[in-house]
Amino acid sequence: SANTNYDARLESLINFNGEEETLIVFRLRIVGRERLVNGTVTILVDMDSKYVGAFGIYSFKNGDWVPSHIKLRREPCDLFTNFIHKYLFPPNADTNIPSGEGNCMKKGEYYIRRLPLTVENWPTFLSRGLNRVFFDFMFEGKSIGGFNATLSIYDSST
Repeated sequence: SANTNYDARLESLINFNGEEETLIVFRLRIVGRERLVNGTVTILVDMDSKYVGAFGIYSFKNGDWVPSHIKLRREPCDLFTNFIHKYLFPPNADTNIPSGEGNCMKKGEYYIRRLPLTVENWPTFLSRGLNRVFFDFMFEGKSIGGFNATLSIYDSST
């Protein structure tokens, strides 16, 4: 990877429902030896500024998942465009999920096909070892659906 001194392996992917209702349904899974991501994201409502997208990272230390100082809460479109799309999708990603202001997080069913885990534009300060990244979408303070990914981060053999 260009700017980073580590690589990452996608260990697991867990989709979860909302607390009372699920308004964004992730059906993502890991496929093949390359551990690519396949699946669909179904958004059941247009997610405007009344909705919140939350992101956080936990590190596995001494047998416990410990929250890192990296936590964000943004409007869903901002979170998707400036974080999920920017850091998790390579430029040629095979997906029809729209990003960009006024265009994203609209009601519909979207696909992701054979998406590789790319670390090129990730920050350099991530902890080595197991990290769990979560994306949780919320309405009126309650989860309406999301996913988390467990990654193994290790020094790259450059």
